[in-house]
Order: sequence, then structure tokens, then C-alpha cells
Amino acid sequence: MEVAMEEKNSREKIYATAKEVFYAEGYIKGTIKKIAERAQVPQGLVTYYFKTKDQLVSMILKDFYRSIQNRVDSYSELNITNSLYRQIVVSHIYYEILLSNENNCVFFKELRQKKHSNYEMLREVTDVVYWNYIEDFNLSISKQEFDIFMVMQSAARRDFFINYFEDRWKLSIPDIVNIIEAIVPRLFRIDQNVVDSCLFQGQNIVREINTEGICFLV
Repeated sequence: MEVAMEEKNSREKIYATAKEVFYAEGYIKGTIKKIAERAQVPQGLVTYYFKTKDQLVSMILKDFYRSIQNRVDSYSELNITNSLYRQIVVSHIYYEILLSNENNCVFFKELRQKKHSNYEMLREVTDVVYWNYIEDFNLSISKQEFDIFMVMQSAARRDFFINYFEDRWKLSIPDIVNIIEAIVPRLFRIDQNVVDSCLFQGQNIVREINTEGICFLV
């Protein structure tokens, strides 16, 4: 029991320290070595719990995403009626926290500039979200088509943010959400009037949600 508790504490300490390092250093300079030094543990202990830096980042992203989903779901009185509407509200909070804080923004920018997108880091969460679209809107999409669409939307998001961070476009966070959260519905051929209604409602209803206590890195 004591060993299990000690391992749990060590893992949590490394995880929390990694978030601090990523916040201060960014994705590129935030190395496993720096995480180990700051946590005052051997580098091998970090890789024992988290084989790679990207495994750590994946866990941080998923925990952050789920914390927003849970907060949105706690507002049952807002009557968020379908998975698309819910995802739009989640996305507003997600990008507000990521892009309105300079350190978070630098980390996210560097992550997006990787050769590969961060779809694999989040797909455990986002695939469930987008599969719910199929069920909620009674869509006829095969598993193979779904997988193809997920790769396509991920590439589109990555390229969008690369251009956005190069100051190609001046966009507000609501503008960003309205653009990127329309990608999957269009691929799935969801009725555009329904999509527009969800985008409009999501932008308004998010103001009713208290996001205090939700953080990405620190």
C-alpha cells in the first residue's frame, strides 16, 4: 500500500512539474531533463511513468479537455441539447484559455508546428465527441469514412493554426471557434442551418458558464 501511494505521489509530482516547465519554457524547450531537474528526481523516473514528452503532453491535453467538458455538463439548466452544441461551448472555453494567456499560447503554437498534428494526443477524447454527432443526427457514416474525416479535420485545424500564428488573419476567439468547429459538421454533411444555430447559441451560452479553476498548465 505504501509503495503504491509513493508511486502515485511521484507520478503526480512529475505531472505537476511538467506543467510548470511547459508553461515557463514552452513545448520545444520543455525537455524531460528539465522536468526531472525541477522535480528533483532522476530522469529515468520521469520516463518510467511517462515514456515520452508527448505522452505527458497528451495526458495534459486530455485532462484539460475533460475538465472543460465536466464543467459544461454541470450546467444542466442551460439545456445544451446535442453533442455539436456541447462541443462548440467546450471549444469556446478551450481556446479562450489557450489563446488568451501568452505562455499557454506559446506552448500551443509550438505544439501545432510539429510535423504531425496533435490529433493522436487527443483522439481518445475527440473521437467520442465526433462519433456522438453521428448518433445525435442519425448520420450514415462508416467507420472507415469516420477515420478518414478525422485525419482530414485534424490536418485542416493544424494548417489553420499555423497560418493564424503567422498573423495571416486577424481573428477573435469566437471567429476561430466558428470556423474550426464547422469543419467536422461540413464533412459529415450536417444541415447548415442546424450548425449555424448551434454556433450562435454556443457563443451566447458560454457566457453563463463560470470557468474559474479550470487551467491548462498553471
